[in-house]
Amino acid sequence: MGPPPNTRVQRTRSSPSALRSPLTRHPLGGTIGLVVGLVVGCSAAAPSYRSDLPVVNYCDLVEHAATFNGQVVRVRGIYISGYEHSLLTGDSCEALTWVDLDQDWQVNSTASAKRVFKDPNENVLAVVAVGRFSGTGIREFGHLLCCGFHLDLSALEQATPTHAPPANR
Repeated sequence: MGPPPNTRVQRTRSSPSALRSPLTRHPLGGTIGLVVGLVVGCSAAAPSYRSDLPVVNYCDLVEHAATFNGQVVRVRGIYISGYEHSLLTGDSCEALTWVDLDQDWQVNSTASAKRVFKDPNENVLAVVAVGRFSGTGIREFGHLLCCGFHLDLSALEQATPTHAPPANR
């Protein structure tokens, strides 16, 4: 004995007689379930954005800024934001990098990082971020030219609440 017939149907018209004898194109369920399963399955296994790049410690990044200038980087550092600042810094160096959020940063970022990064105006987070790095150390970026470097952030891979390093409080 085969499976019972699919009683869920897609109606092609609405009328008083539709309940007694519906016109149908095809049963629902099989194709939709397959498409939903593929989308959910593929999105769950998606790799992190630009996982081909090695993670660079922030202080190493700014120490070797000439090497990384103009390059897309994955960087581990401390992100600090407030009313007039959006900065990346490190635990053991005083250099500051101005951070601008790329228009697609939310699309490229992990769901867990976006949950922690609720308010871009009030954060102190330990992060792994991906973006285009630039600068020479001369203070030419950010509010009141506070920063010698710039990061156009394309993705936030990890974000954990933390405290600002002592040099940047």
